[in-house]
Amino acid sequence: MKKRGIESIEQWMIIIAGFVIGGLVFVGGYKLISLQVKNNEINNIKDNFHRLKNVMQESCYSGKNSLNSDSFTFSSLVNNLSIKNSSNQKYESGDQLCINIQGTGEICEKLKNCYYIMETIDQTQNESILYLVNKILKRTKNINVNLFVKKSNVTKVCTTWKKKLNKQSEFYLSDSLVKRGGGCIDSCQCSSGYICTKTSHCCPKGKEYINGVCALTCTEDHWKYSDGDCKPDNKLTRSWSKISQCENGVSHPNQEKIDCTYASACQKPSIGEAKNYLEIKQGNIPILLAIGHAGWKKAGNKRNEGYAADPLLYELVDILRTQLSQKTNGLKPYIVYNQANRNYMNPNRPIGHNEAYNSNNQLAENIYFGFHDYVDYMVCKLEEKFGQDMGILINPHTTDLSWDRGHDRYHKPWDRICEIGIYANINNLDSKKNTMQSLYQRKGGGAVRGENSIPYYLYHAQNWPNEAAVWPDVNNKNSKTETINGNDVWHVIPAKINGNWETALFNGAQTIIWHSTQTYNRNQRWQYGIDAFQIEMNYRKDSGFGKSGGNLDDTFANMFIDDFTDAILFSLEKNYDWTME
Repeated sequence: MKKRGIESIEQWMIIIAGFVIGGLVFVGGYKLISLQVKNNEINNIKDNFHRLKNVMQESCYSGKNSLNSDSFTFSSLVNNLSIKNSSNQKYESGDQLCINIQGTGEICEKLKNCYYIMETIDQTQNESILYLVNKILKRTKNINVNLFVKKSNVTKVCTTWKKKLNKQSEFYLSDSLVKRGGGCIDSCQCSSGYICTKTSHCCPKGKEYINGVCALTCTEDHWKYSDGDCKPDNKLTRSWSKISQCENGVSHPNQEKIDCTYASACQKPSIGEAKNYLEIKQGNIPILLAIGHAGWKKAGNKRNEGYAADPLLYELVDILRTQLSQKTNGLKPYIVYNQANRNYMNPNRPIGHNEAYNSNNQLAENIYFGFHDYVDYMVCKLEEKFGQDMGILINPHTTDLSWDRGHDRYHKPWDRICEIGIYANINNLDSKKNTMQSLYQRKGGGAVRGENSIPYYLYHAQNWPNEAAVWPDVNNKNSKTETINGNDVWHVIPAKINGNWETALFNGAQTIIWHSTQTYNRNQRWQYGIDAFQIEMNYRKDSGFGKSGGNLDDTFANMFIDDFTDAILFSLEKNYDWTME
């Protein structure tokens, strides 16, 4: 081999060796420098860590709402900085301040006396030669943060952090101060002007996080209510409404029942001995039976100039009361029942009438006024429970044509008739004399004499011959005159007499005049009134009246009362908005 060739090989070997040695020197130098930089960095990290711990501990010893702040620099060697609970090892709240450093692991130190809260600062970043070169050249990308330490109450310290803006930084840390709607553990985590709500979100004070937004939370100040009248069951209805927009918080139903102490406006009459002649029953259905002609008791020693009691009224009323109860699952009508014989006191005649009571019979007079006082009282009680004018007063009678009036026509058969009177011209129902004036004004003529009326219901239920039998267009005829002439008919009056619609042909109607919704000639002594009508009925086995009297025709009487009761309940539902509970 030539000498020049040998020299060339040796030169290349020297060059290669130089690269190898240089590389080893570079790598070795890099490692030494890297180690030195890292040690310095770790020491700096630990200094910041202990400084932060001291700031947090000092805040614990400070007064409530104290606020400390400081700036800290953490390199990318810090994986995270957090608060840890030593009991359950969970992060972000507890009694330890912890830092996790690459290559060193987690270091935790005890925080004393207070309970500490802080969102974890996590800045994991892989180390690279380029990163180290940047540090050597003083182009470091350390993360600078401001930490705010606040004692929110006696035992709680909250640390929040905020990045220091650096346009050259390649790292971006989110603002730890939680803004509107963000999740939180404590209010000290929230940005200025916000608090941590019950649902753990930062919202302005007085608002709550609802359906993705901070909305005003309802308090009692956002509501108003109005109370209805206290009812006899010691309950009133309270109606609630909002006076401004809000969500959640304090709420109220649209309506609720509230306990109250009922003070009745109805004054119970004081009538002394007369009370022994009256049967008084409170009811729970809007029907008042005012029964004046079914009495049997002697009342004093002076008779009036009237007739005997209605022959069959006692039995018919008993059937009516029974069927009302059966058809309503045990509900009862209000009742004022006169037990004094009609020969001594007739409450269906006006004051001073010779059939009302003998002016020399004080007991009969007291019973008369006691009867009407109690009807007035019961109307008041019924209206308190069901509402003004929301009920029916029924004044039942049996027809009173007797055998001894001296005219053969009164001996004619008339065993099954019915008359209903409202004391008003049938073609002038808006008359102020109409004893069902309230119903007419509220529902119209159909409720008084049309398809929704009690007479019309009876007409269909009893299968009367034709509609003319209900509202006859005949001259000088009503049920009584038809019967007198030998025609056994179903009939309801008012009827058309001599071409004119007339009121029911009864001599007395004081009960419905003084206690109904008509105001034309109501006695000022009695102030309450509901819709009222008078009904006359007669169901006897024999066809005429003899001194021995006749017995009730049970079959026909029960059939009629059954339909009559259905008609009453039908009217209550259609015309008075009452339904059976």
